Amino acid sequence: MKNFLRILSSSVISIICSLVIAILIPIKLGVTEFGYWQIFFLYSGFLGLFTFGFLDGIHLKYSGLNKNNTNKKLFRTYFRFLNILLFSICFMFITIIYFLPINPQKETILYYLSINLILFNLNGFFIHYYQVTSEFKMYSVSLTLDKIFFVFLIMPILFIQDFNNYKIVIFANVASRLILLIIQLNYSKEILFGERYRIFRIKKLILRNIKRGSLLTVSLLISILLFSYPRIIVERTFPIELFSIFSLSMSILSMVVQILSSSSAYVYSYLKKIDKSQINFVLKNISNILSLLTPLILFSYYIIYILISEFMPRYNGIFEYMFMVFPVIIFQLRNNILIINSYKIISLEKNLFYNNIFTFITIVFIFLFTNLYFSLDIKMIVSIFLVMNIFYSILMTYRINKVRILDLSYPINEMILSLIFILVNYLFNALLAISIMSFIFLIYYLIERKKMVCVKNTLKRI
Repeated sequence: MKNFLRILSSSVISIICSLVIAILIPIKLGVTEFGYWQIFFLYSGFLGLFTFGFLDGIHLKYSGLNKNNTNKKLFRTYFRFLNILLFSICFMFITIIYFLPINPQKETILYYLSINLILFNLNGFFIHYYQVTSEFKMYSVSLTLDKIFFVFLIMPILFIQDFNNYKIVIFANVASRLILLIIQLNYSKEILFGERYRIFRIKKLILRNIKRGSLLTVSLLISILLFSYPRIIVERTFPIELFSIFSLSMSILSMVVQILSSSSAYVYSYLKKIDKSQINFVLKNISNILSLLTPLILFSYYIIYILISEFMPRYNGIFEYMFMVFPVIIFQLRNNILIINSYKIISLEKNLFYNNIFTFITIVFIFLFTNLYFSLDIKMIVSIFLVMNIFYSILMTYRINKVRILDLSYPINEMILSLIFILVNYLFNALLAISIMSFIFLIYYLIERKKMVCVKNTLKRI
């Protein structure tokens, strides 16, 4: 319980730091400068892929050890191999970037990403090491320190009048990871000093770790792409100003999903503890809770609308399509809390992986078809993103119900409310839309009052 609370508290601190970053940076940076920061932030999410599953393989193979019975000599060698791998990739990237015919802004971003590649993955090595050796205190600290350092580095700069330089924000991000790495190296000196094996001697172990972790790495890549592909397409297709405004909407979306999904780990641990005969009942109530949260989530759009209009008028272009992307939160939340935990609880991780593959291939096909026969604009991209999230939620529900172990309900209410929300905001101005949707939400809660009573009684028993 103590370790769980540590991890939970680190998640809460990370969310708070993310909130500070997500709010202050777009306010202080201009639209163009914020766009360049978002390009760096977007592609930083893919840096973990360049260990090719090596770190995930270590975690899968050695998880459950403690610090005293860990083969330090082997882990020192692993750390040395990882350094050689990362510095080689970094050198290769820097060489390629030097000869690429790209604009100076993107060239600077790519150089920073190359450096961040090393820092991000060395940080990752120690995070996996702390998990393997059950050092949950240092694990939870490592999850939050770089964000805390980033906030402390960036806060004084952001309050400088007329500050408008994305390079300083990126530098602060890279510097925060470097500070964290120095702390990790100082804490885990046993990884730095002592005997090592020759790398050639343990090459079979290294290759085995890569082979074992590669499936997880591919799963991670697909998971990232399923949420990031709209940003990637907009970044590659449209001017930086449009990408900047679109990225703000996706950042808000990601932040809200992260906050609301923070209970996912607790839900999984609770499902693991209860009797198997009770799992369906609990999942039904979770589904009911998510359904009842739908109007509140959709209504929060109007709060964000007011805040952006008041404090970020430069980003008002976001409202041309944000009402279309906002319902994605509902289906992302359902996937993170209900569906993925359902697959994990009955050990269907492979099915989850294949469903992700199928969904991603479908997305690629749809975009190729759309780009070939239609004019691809941001509203079209957002529409496809929403439809694919709904499709993914229905597909995952259908596939798990087909196994006949669990019986999940389909998100019918969520789909109906989302469609009404989009139509109302498309047809009417903001003030009238708020009035109409408030009335519809009130009617919805009156219709679902029995469900509300049922959920309330269940929560009391828990």
